[in-house]
Amino acid sequence: MEIEVLQNTFAKALVNASRLANPKADLSTIGNILIKTNKSDIVIESTNLEIASVQKIPAKIIKQGSITAPGKLIADYINNLPNTKITLTVKNNIITIKSDKNTSNIHGYSDEDYPEIPLIDDNYTAKLNIDKNKLIQAISQITPCASQDITRQILTGVFIHTVDKEIYMTATDGYRLAERKNIVKSNDEIEAIIPVSTLQELAYNINDDIKEVEITLNDTQIQFTINENIITSKLIDGTYPNYKQLIPNSNDKSAVVNRDELIKAVKISRLFTRDSGGAINLCLENNKLIIKSITSELGESTSEIPVEALSKTINVTLNSKYLSDALNTLNTTNINIESSGKLTPFILKPENDNTYQYIIMPIKS
Repeated sequence: MEIEVLQNTFAKALVNASRLANPKADLSTIGNILIKTNKSDIVIESTNLEIASVQKIPAKIIKQGSITAPGKLIADYINNLPNTKITLTVKNNIITIKSDKNTSNIHGYSDEDYPEIPLIDDNYTAKLNIDKNKLIQAISQITPCASQDITRQILTGVFIHTVDKEIYMTATDGYRLAERKNIVKSNDEIEAIIPVSTLQELAYNINDDIKEVEITLNDTQIQFTINENIITSKLIDGTYPNYKQLIPNSNDKSAVVNRDELIKAVKISRLFTRDSGGAINLCLENNKLIIKSITSELGESTSEIPVEALSKTINVTLNSKYLSDALNTLNTTNINIESSGKLTPFILKPENDNTYQYIIMPIKS
């Protein structure tokens, strides 16, 4: 094999691929990246057997061929070369890489034992296109609520599904829940649980040049097509719990709060909690929101924020980390906070926007 390729293009693709290559895996070949040629492109493949990536980049193909190379080594090496033309040749499984003032030989391996990456072609059950900005926003808003407890595998993923032809994304760990709806319309019925790591890998691969992401699903797999590049993943098997029963149909207590002021007040209160998830109390009275934390070891803190109270008082105790995480996912000047009781779900929403909500279960106090 012999190719000529630009360093910056090659480096970007290899760095993306190397995130999935695990040199410590039981199957040694998946610590490698597969590099192969077609008529006018290099195809770069990588997989951890759960998620796989297929990228195409333009190159001058002098001689066809294929090779697998240690993922992190070749990615780091190419990434540290100057931005110029690179020549890569393969002979007897030795990869020789030359640039202006640098030459290296890397031991490669035949691609015979490299896992074949399954792609969804015509055997799909649903296909749709999503605006890249809406998708990135939904990923950042929803994934923090997924559980990290591997004994509850279904809750470690993000539930994507259709309701009245609208796409919803949801995640919950049993203590908090985030839901985003109306991401895009779809005539296909969709119910799938996507691993969080898959969505995080997808977000890494979406750049400013991309306008839309094509999503294709079948019963066991999801595939994202980003221009010429593909990320594919196994779905989590199982039935997602009926999370709608956790969401109150109505709340008789609500207020509009300035997001930045609440973030600052919560940050101050968290200094006095015993750990990152320590409890803080929110009390709404007389058009003021009072944020208080008390610990016997450290002392106490009280902050007041003026609010627009829309109804009765609110008095609730929350996990401070969950509240901080929620505020970081809301990107509007003002937010709505809602509650119907001291131990009922506490809801945060962007003002004048019902497409997203973040729900926290209160702490008994």
